[in-house]
Amino acid sequence: MKPSLVSAVVVLALLTLAAASTRGQDGAGTPTPPAIGSKLPAIGLETLAGKKLSLDKLGAKPFILAFFTTYSPECGAQMPLLQEVYDANRDSGLQIILISCDQGGRAVVESFRDHHKVSFQVALFSLEAIQKLGVKMVPTLLAVDAGGILRQRHNGYTDATGLRKTVAALLTNKR
Repeated sequence: MKPSLVSAVVVLALLTLAAASTRGQDGAGTPTPPAIGSKLPAIGLETLAGKKLSLDKLGAKPFILAFFTTYSPECGAQMPLLQEVYDANRDSGLQIILISCDQGGRAVVESFRDHHKVSFQVALFSLEAIQKLGVKMVPTLLAVDAGGILRQRHNGYTDATGLRKTVAALLTNKR
């Protein structure tokens, strides 16, 4: 099999496993993903820059978590829109964090970031984030207000109008 096909199969299997394990408390203590209006759980991430992030300690700024894979056409198409929205709103406090669902390693994710000219933070693969946040497909966007409350979830590609409305709502209702 081609490496990209193998990667696709592996990520699909991991997302399926994550989805199955986030259907509720399962005796092993797997968390239920947060509902709209709920606070995000504490989740640690590592960025491409090697910085450690904790979603519960991002400061009092709204943010979008964007789960992606490097080989998905929909994820690639989402990047220019995310960059446009980030450029237009970063001075208002908006943060965007990409979270890779690839297990291809740092170099693959760096290449994707550079190819798409992404200037916001990019985090490496995190099964914990996929499981705790109930990510079942890519792209998935989670809109979180300045208080750490999940306000919107978009499964699949989000067009420019939808993304702008999401960001406007986040920035209008900062808490």
